[in-house]
Amino acid sequence: MEVDLNKLEQYSPFCFSCLGRAFGLVGFGVDNRERGIEILNQIELSTNKEFESVLICSSSDCSICDGLISEIGDFVDIIAEE
Repeated sequence: MEVDLNKLEQYSPFCFSCLGRAFGLVGFGVDNRERGIEILNQIELSTNKEFESVLICSSSDCSICDGLISEIGDFVDIIAEE
């Protein structure tokens, strides 16, 4: 897997789930958050550098989903009530 770290940093910070969604076709049987954690681990292992503090933030501060990923449970509840 080849990752352009400069491009990745342009869109940071983002949550693990959004990182995982960017690589949705990688891996099998894992959710986006787990995939994001694994992708970051692979990047750090292949470059021998720490990127979590540069790329990753809490879901509420994510530049991609703007915290919506953490509200999925609320959406599920609203739909279930309807």
